[in-house]
Amino acid sequence: MAWGNTATAPAVVPAAAAKPAAGKQPAASAPNWHSVTPKAVMSIKNIGAGMNGNSFVGPALTATYKLKKGRLNASAAVTDMTVLIPVNKNYLPLGKGVPGDMAKLRDVNLTCDYKLPKKGPIPNGLTLNTKFAPGPKHVTAGATWDGKIQNKTTMIKGWWTNKDKKAAGEATMSLNSKNKINTTFTQDQVMTAKYTFVKDSITVEPSYNFPKKAPMVALSKKMKKFTLKATYDVKPEGLTLELAHGPAKITAATKIGPKAKFGSMKPTVGLTYENVFSF
Repeated sequence: MAWGNTATAPAVVPAAAAKPAAGKQPAASAPNWHSVTPKAVMSIKNIGAGMNGNSFVGPALTATYKLKKGRLNASAAVTDMTVLIPVNKNYLPLGKGVPGDMAKLRDVNLTCDYKLPKKGPIPNGLTLNTKFAPGPKHVTAGATWDGKIQNKTTMIKGWWTNKDKKAAGEATMSLNSKNKINTTFTQDQVMTAKYTFVKDSITVEPSYNFPKKAPMVALSKKMKKFTLKATYDVKPEGLTLELAHGPAKITAATKIGPKAKFGSMKPTVGLTYENVFSF
């Protein structure tokens, strides 16, 4: 189970790996499978006058290994920062010890989910979720229930993390095959609400961020070989365009709106490659 909704989840939601844009996915019903997902992200910030070397970011590299064995799903994710060795005289030379930053296991995330069998008071569709980040020693524990409420497919997820010592959750209900609603929340307040509806090859997703009091709308269209998506965040007047083809995705983001100044409309362009290799 992925932790939270990557598009609208509150800050307490552990980061989840995004669903790869392409690649052969293992069948959900398969009892056992393995997969490796490499991902690379590179971006150029604030394109325009005054660009310098700091405008180029990346490439940032991640790799995620996933395992399914019966009722158990596990994953391990690392990034290029996990094994980065800074050039610093305070670090031990290679071959004589492990540099301090390597020992911290930066950006490592481990997950383990177990789907409980229906037995006694245990309802059908209940999964226990755990996540551990060895570097900062952040632990997340929770549960997910997949079932039906009033004959509508529903997912309810809840978790607690020692990072901020708070509980949070997410709920999604499919009204029918083309309409669903989603909300995320913490123990203190409702964080976001989103409505998704599909019309032919077009998907529309209006949403609202309650703490920021900010509406947002996303519009995507599937074409023969491409998927085009536009997202507009009303309060910061941020527009993001995405063009995806197979495992590659190009994004462009800028400020545009009545309050946006011409000098601030310097776009950021990014390139992402993400693919799944299953075996």
